[in-house]
Amino acid sequence: MAIVKKILSRPKKIGIKIRSLHETYKTITTIEKKLTALKRLARVKKAAARLRAVKSARGRPKKSVTKQRVDMRFDPDVINGLKSHFGRGWSTKVNDEMRKLLVKSKVL
Repeated sequence: MAIVKKILSRPKKIGIKIRSLHETYKTITTIEKKLTALKRLARVKKAAARLRAVKSARGRPKKSVTKQRVDMRFDPDVINGLKSHFGRGWSTKVNDEMRKLLVKSKVL
C-alpha cells in the first residue's frame, strides 16, 4: 500500500490522470493487482530456477568417457550362454572380458 500511496502522490510523473474518488479507487486496485501479479511472477521464476538447480544436481555424475552403442547380431544360444555364464550385468562383464582379450593380443 505504501507503493500505491507514493504513486498516487505523484500521478503526473507516471502519467495517471485522476478525476474522481471512484477513479482513484479503480487506479489503486489496478496497481495493487499488477503488483501482486509481478510478485507472484517473481516467486514462480525463483521456484523454477531452484528446480533447475536441483534437477541438474541429481543422479549419477556424468563420466568423461561414455560407452558407445553398437548393434551386433548373435545367435540366441550364444546370448543365452553369455547371460547364464555372467549373470546379472552380463553385458558389462562381456565388455571387460573383451578388453582383457584385446590387451592380451596387444590390440589395445
